[in-house]
Amino acid sequence: MTLNRTPVRDRPGRLRWRRGPQYLRSRVTPVEGRGLGSRSASYVTEIQEIGVSLLPPITVGKLQTALHTKAKNSPDYRFYALYDKLYRRDVLEWAFIRCLRNGGAPGVDGQSFADIETYGEERWLDELTEELRNETYRPGPVRRVFIPKGDGKLRPLGIPCIKDRVVQMAAVLVLEPIFEADLEPEQHAYRPERSALDAVRQVERLLRTGHTEVVDADLSGYFETAS
Repeated sequence: MTLNRTPVRDRPGRLRWRRGPQYLRSRVTPVEGRGLGSRSASYVTEIQEIGVSLLPPITVGKLQTALHTKAKNSPDYRFYALYDKLYRRDVLEWAFIRCLRNGGAPGVDGQSFADIETYGEERWLDELTEELRNETYRPGPVRRVFIPKGDGKLRPLGIPCIKDRVVQMAAVLVLEPIFEADLEPEQHAYRPERSALDAVRQVERLLRTGHTEVVDADLSGYFETAS
């Protein structure tokens, strides 16, 4: 894939406190709550309590809108040089908040969000930014755990380190608006502002308009064999 070298000259926003127009809206899920008292943790908790979605900083929203608009209006356009967007400070800060909101257990390094708060979020993000900028960042191994399935079997689950989760989320923030432009409206899985319930409602609408044949298909043991 080729990348776009035209820089998006957005000035990074202040850490976790600027909100504005968004391309993505995700549902709020519980965060890991072990002595979190930082501004980001308090902000996430407040948002959860009033039951609204977290909004990205204005600069991140502008970046995502620009990428999505270009991909939508120019289907044959090939993006290049997106890597520098990955370590933009506003993108990394927003990725950290998204991961904080999702919570989850530590990876193989044992580092939790509470540990990062103690260490200093700004310092932690500064170091990650430099690793990405200098191309010295290397993802760590994934911790394997097993969770029970409804049929009594166990499903393998990989838990990356928080650092790797933040980098992965930053990549999602940059790439998702581009790939969203190519997806059909009928596709619902793993997309912003869409859910399984939305897909069921769409099926119901089709049934009511005369479409009476439904195909239910699933991949057997996909996640157990894909890797």
